[in-house]
Amino acid sequence: MSDGTIQGYRLSPQQTHLWLLQQHTPASVFWSRCVVRVKGAVNLERLERAIETVVEAHEILRTTFPLLPGMTVPVQVIHQDSTDCVTRDDLTALSQEKQNEFIVSRAAADVTSDFDSLPLFRCELLQLSSEELVMLLRAPSLCADLRSLEMLVSQIATCYGSEDLNPIAPMQYADFAEWHHELWEGKEGEPGTQYWKSHALHSEIKIPFESPLAEETHFQPESLRLDLPPESVSAGQRFSQLALACWQVFIQRLNASSPVTIGKAFDGRRHPELASSVGLYTRHVPLAVDFVDEQLTMDQLLERLAQAEKEAFQWQEYFAWPETKTRPAYFSVCFE
Repeated sequence: MSDGTIQGYRLSPQQTHLWLLQQHTPASVFWSRCVVRVKGAVNLERLERAIETVVEAHEILRTTFPLLPGMTVPVQVIHQDSTDCVTRDDLTALSQEKQNEFIVSRAAADVTSDFDSLPLFRCELLQLSSEELVMLLRAPSLCADLRSLEMLVSQIATCYGSEDLNPIAPMQYADFAEWHHELWEGKEGEPGTQYWKSHALHSEIKIPFESPLAEETHFQPESLRLDLPPESVSAGQRFSQLALACWQVFIQRLNASSPVTIGKAFDGRRHPELASSVGLYTRHVPLAVDFVDEQLTMDQLLERLAQAEKEAFQWQEYFAWPETKTRPAYFSVCFE
């Protein structure tokens, strides 16, 4: 950048939709977070160098998103380096209980809503003892999905264990974003666009006794754990397929209408050159199976869902939300 000129790149379609969603929801919702506990003696200086090497390899971790005058979505601006993205905290003087409280509070802490300045990707090193360390990674979902954080942990470990800290050479996310736009804008994308036009969205789901949320309600995720015996999944069936089928039936019965469309998450890195790339690749696309008027066995439902999932996976790059001047659309219910 020089003389006030900004060299920027278009957001990817996923980033654009996410940015528009952020304008109606607290920004802290759209962050990816990961907590890693490391056992054994760690050379902190070497670990910091490994983290910096990985950040240097991925441009999206050194990217800001300035909103220029007259624009509704920002551009991606890539910087040469991201200073101060690694911080340290020495918790060795605290009790284990206080250490755990500190880790939970830091992991859940509010994050910046300023996407125009670095660092956006941050890594906190929390020293618990001479033999134990917690590494807390966080990044805006504009920069990294959860799969990205998993890969970053693996790449940091690889760099830490390498004598020369060889840099990684992944495909850069800005290049992927341009490719994605070209795919949509060219004739090559017409079959995929037509496929999604022929699959009408029924994304609005009404649950019995549903109460409207207040505008200022914050995102407070909860989980329910259920242990299933091994025999509950037939040979050849992935557990995720069974869970998806049960989720579809459950939502169908609550909604009492057909068909029900849920958002099915796909990793988006289905091309070999994207295997080690960091960015917002995960996308949710519509998945619907109409079975309300049929008496299907579970095996029949699984087969039908598998076919629908296969088609959605094949055409995932071509799905686009319809343009709207109001709050951007999203799925009422998702599966990941």
